[in-house]
Amino acid sequence: MVGANNGLVFQPSNIQAAPGSMIEFQFTSRNHSVVQADFASPCVPIEQVSSEYAGFYSGFMPVAAGSNTMPKFTIMVPDTEPIYYYCSQGEHCQAGMVGAINAPTTGNTTAAFAAAAKQAPANVSPKGPNANSTLAVGSSSAAASTTAASGSSTGSKTGSATGSATGSSTGSSAGTATSKAASSSASAPAQQTTNAGPRGPGEFVGQGLLGAGLADDVINTVNELVFRAVNAVEEGLLNASPSSLGFDKKAADEGRIPETDGDGAESYPEARQEIEDGVQQLETLLNSTVDKNFDKLEIYVLRNVLAVPEDLTSWIRLDHYKNLDFTPQKADDPTLESIQLLRRKVQETEKLQVALQAEAVRNEALIQQLQLLISGSASTAFKTEPSSSPTKDSMSAQPSAPFAFLTSTHAAKTLGISTTTAHNPLTQNTTFALAQLPALRNLLASLRPKLTALPDAPVEDEETIAGERRAYIESQTRRHLERRGVDLNAEGSVGLGRRIGPEEVRAIEAIVGALRRDGQAGAGADAGAEAMEE
Repeated sequence: MVGANNGLVFQPSNIQAAPGSMIEFQFTSRNHSVVQADFASPCVPIEQVSSEYAGFYSGFMPVAAGSNTMPKFTIMVPDTEPIYYYCSQGEHCQAGMVGAINAPTTGNTTAAFAAAAKQAPANVSPKGPNANSTLAVGSSSAAASTTAASGSSTGSKTGSATGSATGSSTGSSAGTATSKAASSSASAPAQQTTNAGPRGPGEFVGQGLLGAGLADDVINTVNELVFRAVNAVEEGLLNASPSSLGFDKKAADEGRIPETDGDGAESYPEARQEIEDGVQQLETLLNSTVDKNFDKLEIYVLRNVLAVPEDLTSWIRLDHYKNLDFTPQKADDPTLESIQLLRRKVQETEKLQVALQAEAVRNEALIQQLQLLISGSASTAFKTEPSSSPTKDSMSAQPSAPFAFLTSTHAAKTLGISTTTAHNPLTQNTTFALAQLPALRNLLASLRPKLTALPDAPVEDEETIAGERRAYIESQTRRHLERRGVDLNAEGSVGLGRRIGPEEVRAIEAIVGALRRDGQAGAGADAGAEAMEE
């Protein structure tokens, strides 16, 4: 809030915002502005401190007393560097109407910036919007709008002097600027362009001059004159004695006795407030009148004075349009999409070529390894040492290839298989197949008489095959059970008991006979003992 509660303050005075945030200043009372400054030089535009910077400037934003419309000015925070600003109206800056964005808590704080502003010798307004800044209008009243003020002023010590503003045919006010931090104590705005958009009909272009910019310069000049006139009127009224302005007659009509100061002169405390309110109303009226009438002037100038007729548009070519070909493009002409597609095809073809070359190298290495297995190589020969032992000589001789027998045997030579350096596998395979045909014919001729002499095999049905399978299973089952000692009859059923061999029968009979003899001997001994007792 700018001028909150009709005071000379920015509320809040220190704003913490992340990079990319949008800060909106709302003007609530009187006539204030927002100007970017350097911490080391308060109350002075930053571009006047260093020519390489172009700070943001809202222009003066007059707000009529009791108005519900609040002009707005928006900036974007580019980074975390602190941004300092002040109000360039009168001595508002020296009165403490300063603020900051992302100010540190120690060192270059907002309070330190306000204390330095109180010692500033003057409060300077920028001379107008910088050529490297773009101000986009925001919301305001329907009657007039302000974007930037031209000229500089120190205003009156009352702090109520009003400023001038540029008119705008859009009927809106406030601006948008982008700032960028450039040093440890100040922020410099980023480079921007004025009127960088496409030029439409009714805009005059010559030596870099834009029709709307020329009309704005005229309106800025008129507003500056109005600003100076209002300041002069306010200063004159404040310096004049209240009696000459009729305040004594007003007090007499109201039956009041005027107060006196320490020197005994009459004083009218209400005079200052009435003068400030009256000057503010005068300023609002003048600004509204100037904006409304100069908006009409701007529209008339753009449409009738600085306009390029439509029949001459095709005969005018700007510098950045020279040597450009605007002829329609043919259907078969290359486009960006077709060129990009061809580029991708070339890249994929190169990738495929690299893969094929790598595969060819691997295949060549594999072929060489196979050739070494068949024919061997001189590079793999072992160094032989002289020895008296023939066995050692034979062991130290050059070893043959592991698969050399495929080509060195008598059968291989008969079939015409040999190691060749030429790679003709199809010819070699065909030759081998043709060489085997005579042997196959001879074998077939010898087998035909034998085939006719063989008896015809009976045709077995499924039941015969199933019976053979069942008989085989039964025989194997019977054999397994007999090995386990199970007695089976001829039909395959289990017998009355386990089959006992002759040796086992004789052993059992011997055991029974021994038991019988022992029993008889015991009975005879018992009978003799009884006889003796009797």
